[in-house]
Amino acid sequence: MSALARALGYSDQRQLIRLINRRNKKAKEFEGKTFVVKFATNSPEAPEMVITRPGIIRASYLSDTARAVEFRDWADDVLFKVMTTGNYKDPKLPL
Repeated sequence: MSALARALGYSDQRQLIRLINRRNKKAKEFEGKTFVVKFATNSPEAPEMVITRPGIIRASYLSDTARAVEFRDWADDVLFKVMTTGNYKDPKLPL
């Protein structure tokens, strides 16, 4: 979860967790897309939230950080190219 929070531009993963919990309480959007686990190394007070691939995408669409907007723009481009051509090739990568 902390890697996703950083990727979306949050300085603290708790900001992203609050966003997910608030949205899940309201619309149940993250049911089955996140789950809480307790690792042996964690203290009982600090369980970890794990998020699935669909949950990652949904979180990026709910977030209003600049990084999340950048991700959405990229995802829109990828989806459009896949839908219209059947594939996507990153123009920044060599053949």
